[in-house]
Amino acid sequence: NYFSLENSKITIFPNPAQDFITVQTDFAELDLKIELINELGQIVKTSKILQGTTMSIVEVDTIYNGTYFIRVSSGKSAKTFKIIIAK
Repeated sequence: NYFSLENSKITIFPNPAQDFITVQTDFAELDLKIELINELGQIVKTSKILQGTTMSIVEVDTIYNGTYFIRVSSGKSAKTFKIIIAK
């Protein structure tokens, strides 16, 4: 059972974000781990897209303004997206 994120369509919105970020995929065959990472490489927030679902909402209302990265991963497969938080 091999699953790759390469074939998955992942959408992250809004960008720039204020209060929340929605991470949406076409369909999660396995649980997907979502990490919000700051410019220093520190994980500041985590979430999941559970198997069989299509989205997760990450609340960022307590996160400082700046440039961050969203990493979506499953096993050894991962994709990273740049996101701006601006309130």
